[in-house]
Amino acid sequence: MPFRFIDHTGDVGFELEGGTLAELLSEAVAAFACTLTDRERLGSAESRELELAAPAPDLLLHALLEELLYLFERDGFLAREGRMELAGERPWRLRARLAGECRDPQRLPLKLLVKGITYHQLAVAERDGGFHGRVLLDI
Repeated sequence: MPFRFIDHTGDVGFELEGGTLAELLSEAVAAFACTLTDRERLGSAESRELELAAPAPDLLLHALLEELLYLFERDGFLAREGRMELAGERPWRLRARLAGECRDPQRLPLKLLVKGITYHQLAVAERDGGFHGRVLLDI
């Protein structure tokens, strides 16, 4: 189970799993796309590259999702998938290559409009030989 949606009053969220932190962050890209639209219909012809840093893995997850929301709000770009490279800890550094497309409203209607990424119940933990995360989105 790479990710699953969770119910929360007034918000939507997901729990993530990955064998590595990079895999968990890749799953976050997929979960974010599924939150906004039908990911199966989303293409991958366009790409974007991000470089992010944060003092902890949960804050890196938050920064990644904030950047995905920014790209969507500014350009209409929705990432279908992401290839992640981590370099160093404290601060955690991420280089992400995102594949997706700018949304065509006729072909890719929005399921939900995300207003922001919350810090409420934000978590990333290493356990059971992998990484587990949780995040809530304000809708």
